[in-house]
Amino acid sequence: MDERNTIAEMLDRSPLIGFSVYTQFQFRTLSAVGREILDLLDSSMAEGSADAQAFNRAYGMFWLWLLGAYEITRTMCQAKPCFTAELSTKLIAFKKRLSALRMPFAKQEYEGGKTRIPIRTEASICSVDTMGKDFKFEINGTVVSVRDLISAFESVFGNIKREDVLSDHRDSYRGAS
Repeated sequence: MDERNTIAEMLDRSPLIGFSVYTQFQFRTLSAVGREILDLLDSSMAEGSADAQAFNRAYGMFWLWLLGAYEITRTMCQAKPCFTAELSTKLIAFKKRLSALRMPFAKQEYEGGKTRIPIRTEASICSVDTMGKDFKFEINGTVVSVRDLISAFESVFGNIKREDVLSDHRDSYRGAS
């Protein structure tokens, strides 16, 4: 097998390498953390009850997962010319979903505007679905499901194809001063 075939196979298996090796690694790490969160939710909840220790671990890991998912999505959105229009549109929509929780989780304040508005209570879970093995947050009327958000991440990032990556992230800096 020649070197070109090896590189082509690598890019087919891990297309984000064409954008950034770091981003590919971050995606794989967040995927593993997301799977661990879902496993914790599965193991910590039974009909009508929850294992508090495993549940708290899932909550803490989700906090870290959310911040990481937001950062790689933001980085890719800033490098829009590096991706197809279709992927860029998906990334922008996903970033918007993540941002509903990111600001409250990261800064304990609501997103938007020039006026900083603190969260008066903790960024706490608004509902626990023991049947669906999920928990949800409500921020300014927007309800966010942990399972749905992790699933959306996998849907966007896990379906990226080699053709979706048009150039290396450094190309997005051309012309910048």
